[in-house]
Amino acid sequence: MFRLLFDLWKTQHSLKDLLGDFVEMLEMDRRMFKKVLGVFIGETDRLDIHENVYKRDVEINRRERAIRKGILQHLTLHPGGDLPACLVLMSIVKDAERVGDYAKNIVEVAQALKKDPKELRHIEEIMDISEHVTDIFANTINAIRDSDGALAKEVVQDESAMTKRCDALVEKIANSDLSANEAVCTAMAIRFFKRIEAHLSNIASSVVLPVHRLDGRLEYESRKKKNTD
Repeated sequence: MFRLLFDLWKTQHSLKDLLGDFVEMLEMDRRMFKKVLGVFIGETDRLDIHENVYKRDVEINRRERAIRKGILQHLTLHPGGDLPACLVLMSIVKDAERVGDYAKNIVEVAQALKKDPKELRHIEEIMDISEHVTDIFANTINAIRDSDGALAKEVVQDESAMTKRCDALVEKIANSDLSANEAVCTAMAIRFFKRIEAHLSNIASSVVLPVHRLDGRLEYESRKKKNTD
């Protein structure tokens, strides 16, 4: 897969442009995510941000549709050509669209809170997790843009640890004395952060896993390789 994306960046046809559009779509996701995090640190009012975030989500959805349309047009003009690359791009563009949806959901959670987000009992854990996801954003974008297999593997391997961390925190909240409103909203926010990283991991997997194993895990590939040695 590394070779596939690397070669795609070197081509002169429409798929190279579509891949560039996809990277810009990820950048749009990252900017939207950063805007959302401003709610939790007091940079942005959680009521004022609603319209801004929804406009950004609409633009991300438009970009997804444009890329998918471009893929179909490419296959129409080049029947059977670059099919693996088209399948990869068609798959990961949906992941990028879902990232935007989850960022929007985090704003909705903040708006449902009955207290200032900065006053949440677990705000430090929330911010630490969100900062980590921010780093994963950067690594995912760089892995796609540079066809960096090593960086992509780091992203994919990180997801398991993040899942365990988020699940443990949600369990802790479920057994706490927090109010129903704070417990539900905090748990939902943490789950949305976890899902964002999961979709970023799916995207990064396109650099290091074959088409039929997209969204898969490197442990599976390692076991398969041992069984064939």
